[in-house]
Amino acid sequence: GDLEKWRLIELFINRSDLNSLLDELRGVLKLVIGKESKCSKHNGIFTVSGGLISLKMIHFPDDVKAIRIEAARAIHLDTDLIAPGVSVSLSAPCIHSWDRRIINTSGKDAQEIVKAKADDGRSPGASGSNGCDGEGGQDAGDVIVKCRNFSGRMKVVANGGRGARGQIGRAHV
Repeated sequence: GDLEKWRLIELFINRSDLNSLLDELRGVLKLVIGKESKCSKHNGIFTVSGGLISLKMIHFPDDVKAIRIEAARAIHLDTDLIAPGVSVSLSAPCIHSWDRRIINTSGKDAQEIVKAKADDGRSPGASGSNGCDGEGGQDAGDVIVKCRNFSGRMKVVANGGRGARGQIGRAHV
């Protein structure tokens, strides 16, 4: 059984030169893992494609509006993915989440207005300025997960950012 298999492997290794053995192993790995991962960025969309993709192995740029991860075999969620306001798409036959991983696309909060009150009227009886509206918070990115098999646990967080308070208007003098 198993002992015979190990003997055959040992016989193969002893008869092979190192280069042909390495070439053979590379061929087997390509069959098992699939093609090498590739990253590209076009029109604000960062795309990662390959056979087997591990999130830990990817350096995500900051200036994108969407992230697409497409694997021919599997995606391993082995680190959290925090991408404020960025849409994220995961697509693979199998996705595995190690521990309890988080995908968070929540938008950033708006900056508060520096001057809390609007200007007073400039002369007696003149009305003061209306207060400015507070800015809206950043929208959250969409999260799309497409797979046949999912294992592990994953938490998806996609909340819009908080809006800023409006400025207080001033009365006339």
